[in-house]
Amino acid sequence: MEKKRVTRRLAAIVAADVVGYSSQMGQDEEGTLRRIKQLRTEILEPNVTKNDGRIVKTTGDGTLIEFASAVDAVAHAIDVQSDLAKRNASMPDEQHIVLRMGINLGDVIIEDDDIFGDGVNIAARLETLANPGGICISSRVYDLVAGKFDVDYDDLGPQALKNITNPIVAYNLELERGANEKREDSGRHNLPLPDKPSIAILPFDNLGGDPDQDYFSDGMTDDIITDLSKIPELFVIARNSSFVFKGQVVDAKEIGRRLGVRYLLEGSVRRVASKIRINAQLIDTATEGHVWADRYDGSLDDIFLLQDELTGKIVNALELAISKPDQGSSKTNPVSGESYDLFLRARKYFYQFTPDSLAESQRLLHEVLKLDPQLADAYSLLSYCQFVEWNIYMGDNSVLEGALNLATKGVALAPESGSALARLGWIYCFMQRYEEALGTFEKAAERSPNDADVFAYYGEALNYADEPARGLEMIEKGIRLDPLGPSNWDFHRGHALYKLDRSDEAIAAISQSINRGPNFPVPYLYLAVLHVEQGQQEKAEAAVKSALQHNPLWRLESVARVIPHRSAEKDRFLDGLRKAGLPE
Repeated sequence: MEKKRVTRRLAAIVAADVVGYSSQMGQDEEGTLRRIKQLRTEILEPNVTKNDGRIVKTTGDGTLIEFASAVDAVAHAIDVQSDLAKRNASMPDEQHIVLRMGINLGDVIIEDDDIFGDGVNIAARLETLANPGGICISSRVYDLVAGKFDVDYDDLGPQALKNITNPIVAYNLELERGANEKREDSGRHNLPLPDKPSIAILPFDNLGGDPDQDYFSDGMTDDIITDLSKIPELFVIARNSSFVFKGQVVDAKEIGRRLGVRYLLEGSVRRVASKIRINAQLIDTATEGHVWADRYDGSLDDIFLLQDELTGKIVNALELAISKPDQGSSKTNPVSGESYDLFLRARKYFYQFTPDSLAESQRLLHEVLKLDPQLADAYSLLSYCQFVEWNIYMGDNSVLEGALNLATKGVALAPESGSALARLGWIYCFMQRYEEALGTFEKAAERSPNDADVFAYYGEALNYADEPARGLEMIEKGIRLDPLGPSNWDFHRGHALYKLDRSDEAIAAISQSINRGPNFPVPYLYLAVLHVEQGQQEKAEAAVKSALQHNPLWRLESVARVIPHRSAEKDRFLDGLRKAGLPE
């Protein structure tokens, strides 16, 4: 008997799914069904027709659509998300219907009116990677549509998708804030000004002509931010958000809107051997006028005096009455120019956050301490390098004890340093010494009321200590200080929401963290637990697979050792991971 020939064709597939469907059905079954029906008849179906597509099938919360063209598929998805965002804007939050959409171009098998095969399965898997209200596409789609739409693309890199043999390179479309509800810089325009003088310090330009010297001008910027952050009468934007503008040409008004600040400090550093020249100017973002400009000359050994003079000029220009004249200075011990230069190199390697860079950072910090054994910042940073070695790379507990000793030494040498206190508090937290941790963080917040990292880690420590409502409050304070900050902000916020049993919001925040920083393994674990608790076993297993891809050392035993939930919460977390398939 002749074997029946399988019919195939190349197609662009759109898979769409309603975010939080089960939760909405549990709260308002009839209303949810009615709103989903309206979504299909009033938004989805008209846009399918408009873009020459075909609805293959619908499920309770999902839809599969076929297009002959990748461009038509993406145009359809953008139209749907835009129209849906406009509808949601006119409705109460509890009545919002939010979609995730995945798009793939691939070979599909045709059977009656249905389609099957990896081309379809990949689209469905990509949908789970999309932001709530967003669109995730495969690299095959990206190659055909890049440059054809007024959107940006976030390269997620190779993604291991369940039951798909080879990793798929994926991209998230960066839609407008109203469409994808994503915490991006475009969504933080026109932030309201704080009720105190507010400032962002932009990365100082390196005028030496040698890109390898960028670490020095960046380090200067870091130190000025740290100094100003200690002044309670000021509102100071964090390093992460300021450094978004490094190398960019953006006008002062635009930066002021994006960061929600009235003033910008910009400048340059020229270093020739041990001689330093700093040029700086303070700009009013409302008028783009110069408040003042000045030049500072000195030697590397005088660098802290130059920084303190610059800080004082800023304070005077903003006409602040500082209650403690020395609040702007973080340098409690004399430091040589050579050790300061080594410290800035070590800090540069630390920010790269790889095993090799952390090892190099530690090597340089030991050199620093040979030259200046009283440099508090070196002890503090070295303690954090060792903490990462223990926490991420599974060092034994003696490594954590060593980190504690170094952090304690840093605080003893600089008891007014908010960052040193925060690193000590963080280590206390992971040793499950919660009361000492929170007390130390409280002091850190008092010493550095503008340090976003202090609030990030304070909030996360509160989460671990089973105080997520306060944790979320601290995290939101940090986000305002660091509106363009890194992906861990989204994770910390999602962790608080997880502890508060606001599961849909937690999944959205943690998914956003993963999309923006896919190489950080911890968020995948929380995402797995949340999916287990929502009965989404396939998604939970996929999250565990991704966690192991980024950190093959994870096991239930190691997670129990390095993630410091209090006992009842730890049981919940480990039980979820066990059900999601994390090995014992």
